[in-house]
Amino acid sequence: TESVNSGIDILMTLDYGNNLYQKLPDSSDFGPTWHRGHPFMQCAPTTPEAVHGFANYCAFMAKHFRGRVKYFEIWNEENGWFFDSWANNGKIDMVKAYGRALLAAAKAIKEVNPDAIVCFGGTAGSAPDFYRIALDEGAGPYIDLVAFHPYGHPVPEKAPTHFLTAVDDKMDWKPCPAEITDYDSEIAAFRDLVHKYNPKLNVWANEMNWFAPGEPAKPEMGDLSELTQAKHLARFFSTNAWLGCGAIWWSLYNSNGIQEWAVIRSTDLTPRAAYYSAGYVSTVLDDAKGVTDVSVEAVGDAPKDLALKVYRNGRGELLVGVWRTSFGDDSCKPLPVTLRLPGTHAVSAELVDTLYGYKQAAVVRSDNGGTVVPGLLVGDWPLIVRVNAGKQVRARKSDDI
Repeated sequence: TESVNSGIDILMTLDYGNNLYQKLPDSSDFGPTWHRGHPFMQCAPTTPEAVHGFANYCAFMAKHFRGRVKYFEIWNEENGWFFDSWANNGKIDMVKAYGRALLAAAKAIKEVNPDAIVCFGGTAGSAPDFYRIALDEGAGPYIDLVAFHPYGHPVPEKAPTHFLTAVDDKMDWKPCPAEITDYDSEIAAFRDLVHKYNPKLNVWANEMNWFAPGEPAKPEMGDLSELTQAKHLARFFSTNAWLGCGAIWWSLYNSNGIQEWAVIRSTDLTPRAAYYSAGYVSTVLDDAKGVTDVSVEAVGDAPKDLALKVYRNGRGELLVGVWRTSFGDDSCKPLPVTLRLPGTHAVSAELVDTLYGYKQAAVVRSDNGGTVVPGLLVGDWPLIVRVNAGKQVRARKSDDI
């Protein structure tokens, strides 16, 4: 309730099994879940009775939180934690069983809360075959979102090296399909797939992170520096904003003995660099959408790993995002880049740094019916060029970031 009163939208995950309905036949005794058991190891609902019970639980939650919670996600990382026996983990039969549970839960939620937004639970990693097999069970018309957790992506702009693929009677990790060349084409292919089941379905990357140093640091866990984590967060949000793909960082705070991904340190609750970059990039790209009717190009000798994205915000302003897509490096030396916007006549432009939050006026000049912004110093984090095209956009408030 405090979150809602603070203007926060909540995505509530409805997940994991109930031993009163169905138990794993081959589970060790981990003790009561509330005390020391692992919730992921609860038996998934695959029998008719358990599926009915799970649907009742989802309906109860959706009804109870109606007016406070709008988004309800069905399960979490079901490609690893939806099974009724350890022997069945990863089997195609379990993918179909999740599809049946999703159908029952979605229908039950919509009956008691028609305004609810129902989300296909996010898989760990890219798994188009999982979505295809599960949606074949009929849930498509009753859900509004499909989610995935893009783990395995080396940087936000690239595709993963492996996709979870149906092989005979099980799911297995196989090399990335040749037609998927980057994150943009991955999301496009994902949308093409799920729109066959419901053309209104949206796609969200609803859990992602790149590690910061643990507490204590554990390089063997893939710890990065706090600065690199902040850069990747800003790039993750910027990339998904251009694609119109919902993006959620995991997490704000985490205390599980190893602190590798949260934006607040568990020892003293002080913010990491990523806490600030999240605020900067979310503010400047708030209500901005990627556009393709405005072109931008790098002039001259530009870095080969350059990303260029054009957005338009709710005030009609053009925003140009520019950054380098190499893996984040604390010692990255920004390189000079000159941008040209053919057909755009800018009166002025402002630069917003999404890592440090700095703003400054940019140099702009007219050039052959377009606008040139010379001498930008571009590193491996997004620099946003906010373009004022005079009468083409409304004036902005002086205190806007």
